[in-house]
Amino acid sequence: MSGKILVMGAMEDVELNLLKEKLENQTQRTEGKYHFYEGNIYDKQVVLVNTQIGSINATAATTLAIKHYDPRLIIIQGIAGSHSEEVHSKDIVIANEIIQINSFVIPNATREELPYDLEDFTLQEPSTIPQIKTNEVLVSYASQISYPHGKIHIGRIGSGDVWNKHKKAIKLLHQKYHTLCEDMESYAIGKIASNYQIPLIGIRAISNNELLEEKYDRNVGKYSQEFVLDYIKIIPQ
Repeated sequence: MSGKILVMGAMEDVELNLLKEKLENQTQRTEGKYHFYEGNIYDKQVVLVNTQIGSINATAATTLAIKHYDPRLIIIQGIAGSHSEEVHSKDIVIANEIIQINSFVIPNATREELPYDLEDFTLQEPSTIPQIKTNEVLVSYASQISYPHGKIHIGRIGSGDVWNKHKKAIKLLHQKYHTLCEDMESYAIGKIASNYQIPLIGIRAISNNELLEEKYDRNVGKYSQEFVLDYIKIIPQ
């Protein structure tokens, strides 16, 4: 399994700051607005990729990183919002599947009928939604890690250019698609990785749970990075 490991993070000061401190023999590359930091962690070749926020940025940054570094695997990591009352702030979600949650149907309406109510939006059937499976072997390594700050959940991550704060919308997504959390970048990164047949894993620390009114805490980003450091240590060279 020799080769470079890409570790993705959208917000550099929240999702990559600790990893940058641990990166030895560091060199940097900037292309457009995207930043790449290459070096070693636990004697493994690692490239930290600052994708910036959102699916378009994640698509561009991932494509550039693959072209420049020819990685053997990709680790998506950072923070995410919970979709379940069982998934608390500071918990870790390991993705065995990533599903795109931007897809919905809005019915026809006259101007007099606007605005739409939430019931007017129809989520597409799960079988029709774009989805990506992560690598089972990589997921098995993650399940071996001890995590002191909360529980580890293995399941589906929802991803899209949305930030759901409405409890009813979150519950609809969870009930329809069985998502454990949501972020903006994972599906885009996963799609590009899949196109290039690169093994993939998603690791997210929960920053907030609107259902339980656990407020957003961006500092939780350090927990996903600590988990990734432990993960890099145990995966084969």
